[in-house]
Amino acid sequence: MKTILLMLSVVFFAPSAFAQTTAEEYNDQAFMKAIRGLPGDIDSGIADASMAIKLKPEYHEAYNQRANLKLSKDDLDGALADYTKAIQYGPKVASYYANRAAVLEKKKDIIGALVDSSKAIALAPKNHHNYYERGKIKLRSKDYAGAILDFDKTLLIKPDYFAVRKSRAEAYRAIGKNKQADEDEKIYEEESKKFFEKLNL
Repeated sequence: MKTILLMLSVVFFAPSAFAQTTAEEYNDQAFMKAIRGLPGDIDSGIADASMAIKLKPEYHEAYNQRANLKLSKDDLDGALADYTKAIQYGPKVASYYANRAAVLEKKKDIIGALVDSSKAIALAPKNHHNYYERGKIKLRSKDYAGAILDFDKTLLIKPDYFAVRKSRAEAYRAIGKNKQADEDEKIYEEESKKFFEKLNL
């Protein structure tokens, strides 16, 4: 009788002992931990993404997720290696190039960052955010004319994306176009005020 009860307790109270966790489930766990951001979540999330990769070595989403987590710890070399792996196995995913561009810029590789951000644009030419991010790289590297062109393209694709106007105003100001800078700053202030007022509703 005791043996039967023990067997039943294993079946009903310890089903996880027999559960199979997939690479996708491990990656989802890593993603949720990245969002939650509690103490220990980042390292645990990295471990989950690593398990996903172990189960599925060419799983580019997991490399990207692990890179995101490493980047949040300022592990630039680790993030760069994983974004590169993500690109190797998912060469048509624009966001991987955009993510790697951000790391390359942090590592002072401006040329590499511009190459990757341009690749992101080539893969997703209707994504306004990719132009905006490349424009910001150009702005920080003092290519003001190039930055303005990318910010113009951003607004052409998404005219109501007011955040870009603050960056474009900075570029205009740097080359002495103060009137255009003033106009962009005014629009940015007005639209951001409306935006935050809506959030408070």
